[in-house]
This record gives sequence, structure tokens and C-alpha cells, in this order.
Amino acid sequence: MHFIIVVSFAILASSILDTQGWHLNCTYPKDDGPCRARVRSYYFDNQTQRCRKFWYGGCEGNANNFERRKDCKKACEVARPSPLRFGDFRGALNASDFNRST
Repeated sequence: MHFIIVVSFAILASSILDTQGWHLNCTYPKDDGPCRARVRSYYFDNQTQRCRKFWYGGCEGNANNFERRKDCKKACEVARPSPLRFGDFRGALNASDFNRST
């Protein structure tokens, strides 16, 4: 029984650390690297809280470097709720939803 608890705890701890490490990559500044290749990449801009395109030099740099915009967004951008617009709920209530007693 103790073995199962220890193994479960180890798996949980490693998954939490892995997730936190992945998101820490988003805090690094953009780094083109010293090489001169022009590889289109994406980095997370902490000031605007958005993924932006940049030209990666092809070597070194840091972990805030994603091949695809969707990978950058998945790792770094926080989901924001869409703004509510008036009229979104027009016709959403049926006559049976109305309660005269309240």
C-alpha cells in the first residue's frame, strides 16, 4: 500500500514540475541567438502577453522559442473569455421558463 502511495506521489510531483518548467520558458526574453540563419519562430512577449514572430538565428538562444504560433499560444497565452455582447441571448427563454410566482 505504501508503495502505491509513494509511486502516485512521485508521478504527481513530476507532472507538476514538468508543467511549471514548460511555462517558465515563456518568461525568458526573446533571444535571436548568435548565428545568422533566418528561421521563422515565435516567442512570448511578456509585456503584451502575446506570441510574436521573430527571426531565430538557428543556434543557442533560449527556451522561449517555438516553431509554430499555436505551440507558443498553447504554452504561454492565458485563455481570455470573449466579451459579452448585448443580444447574445435573444430568444433564449421559452414560455415554459417563465415563472409568474417569483
